[in-house]
Amino acid sequence: MQLTFVIYSLQAGGAERVLSIMANYWSGKSQKVTVITLDDGSKTSFYDIDSRIQQVSLDVAAASKNGFVGILNNFRRLYKLRRAIRAAQPDTIISFMTETNVLTLIATIGLVTPVVVTEHTDPWTGPVADIWAKLRLRLYPRASRVVLLNERAQEFFDKSPGIKTMVMPNPIVIETEYEPGDSDYEVPSEHLIVAMGRLSREKCFDLLIRAYSSFAAEYSDWNLMILGEGPERDSLEALLDELGLGDRVKLPGTIRYPHVMLKRADMFVSSSELEGFPMALCEAMACGLPVIATEYHAAVRDIIEDGQNGILVPTGDSEALAATMIHLIDDPHERKRLAENSVEIGTRYSVDAVMERWEQLLNELALPQHQASV
Repeated sequence: MQLTFVIYSLQAGGAERVLSIMANYWSGKSQKVTVITLDDGSKTSFYDIDSRIQQVSLDVAAASKNGFVGILNNFRRLYKLRRAIRAAQPDTIISFMTETNVLTLIATIGLVTPVVVTEHTDPWTGPVADIWAKLRLRLYPRASRVVLLNERAQEFFDKSPGIKTMVMPNPIVIETEYEPGDSDYEVPSEHLIVAMGRLSREKCFDLLIRAYSSFAAEYSDWNLMILGEGPERDSLEALLDELGLGDRVKLPGTIRYPHVMLKRADMFVSSSELEGFPMALCEAMACGLPVIATEYHAAVRDIIEDGQNGILVPTGDSEALAATMIHLIDDPHERKRLAENSVEIGTRYSVDAVMERWEQLLNELALPQHQASV
């Protein structure tokens, strides 16, 4: 089997991490794997990529100065992408994220190779520009399958005729090997609360910081660390200065192997108001942490059974979040019970379990005797 993945880049991000897991899995099974990126490839992949995987960088990701240049650039993107796909001669193409999905579906018009597109954000509220949202609904019926992360997302696309959807969770991997720098970061207190994700507004780390600030003085041996990088760093650092928490809340940036830090922590908190599939939450659970998560939509209950393997709180409610954090701080036996129940998520969403479902899909879509006209 020959597989081709298409994605904007291989830098840090949830979709990029999932691609690396999937590509490495199939490469490890001696499948021929090609990864096509739209960027120029000047930056090394943030995640480990099997050396047997062929990486092709198209250098077509540059921003356009105006609408006319944008049109020309998109024609260039489509031409180079189609040529790269034909050269790879895949049995199946798997594309990641809305804009890249749209470009891939246009670039493969006239080819008979199955194209699977994957969405990694909530389509109801995800930040997709209007033109791409319209093209998505127009072109997704061309996809052999649209893979979504939960039933809520499936309901969005089921409104549009001709779009063939299926729900597939992301695979969860807990690394056992790591770089020395990731394990050397100083843990500044006896007890540690950890959060993880892109420093962006939908993660609501400002709400988490405010919730923590309400009890930080009383619990001086409990500190907070938020792993990740993003556009909200400056505003979060300003908030820490305003609240006088600069020495109690750490923002170390993106850590390549975050599970080292997760395994040192006492509690994990997810404060998001929006998630496609909360990989950070699942990874924390698989590491054996008690978790608190905001219930941003019903799909959260696919992962957390409230009070059994984690605790759910209303979205945007800093007082409820603070009260729940204090409850777990005060009750080590409850933390232990939740942690023991949470590790099952690592089995439910293990690489083997999820990739078995992917292989079933690819077998279903397989062209007879590799007659892909590419």
